[in-house]
Amino acid sequence: MSARYLLPPDVVFTDLSGAEGREGILLNVATRRYYSLNETGLAIYERLMAGDRAAQIAEHLTAGYEIDLESATRSVAGLLAALASAGLIREESP
Repeated sequence: MSARYLLPPDVVFTDLSGAEGREGILLNVATRRYYSLNETGLAIYERLMAGDRAAQIAEHLTAGYEIDLESATRSVAGLLAALASAGLIREESP
């Protein structure tokens, strides 16, 4: 069973989606660094914050994008690892 993730209290999310497309920004207030999410990253992040687990998010991507489950699973795992490494998400305590 994969973990659920939370937004740490020192991280701020802003959805910048508009006429030009979908994107989001995460700001780590503690480190004063910001990170941008493209359309796919934003889709993953939104599902993550809705409480979906990695496998559910990968399945969601296959339904909305032209991507197979194996590639979607790798993409989700890669983004989760990057976000966790940057302190932008943390695993929910059991």
